[in-house]
Amino acid sequence: MNPKLKAMLDAINAKKQEVKNLVTENKIEEATAAKNELIDLQAKFDLVYDLEDAETKIELENIKEGNAIVISDKTGENKFADAARTGFKNAYTGGSEGVAA
Repeated sequence: MNPKLKAMLDAINAKKQEVKNLVTENKIEEATAAKNELIDLQAKFDLVYDLEDAETKIELENIKEGNAIVISDKTGENKFADAARTGFKNAYTGGSEGVAA
């Protein structure tokens, strides 16, 4: 969950606790006003969450269809490091492709 949604969720939970405390203190009018604020906070959260969820679904569809953008390919250094990690069992050929030894 992104930080903005997390902050909104924290605010919602704090407002819920405030409403409960006001009811316990028998401050019904204030509790009603706080509950209306809670409803507004929840509606905002739902809207932002739905937008985030829609973006995530689009990204997942792009991945499934093979339309995802590759951020970076492995460089020669990455290939060498991978070969070193495996004890050079699958010999590293970076830098010597197409060169006769």
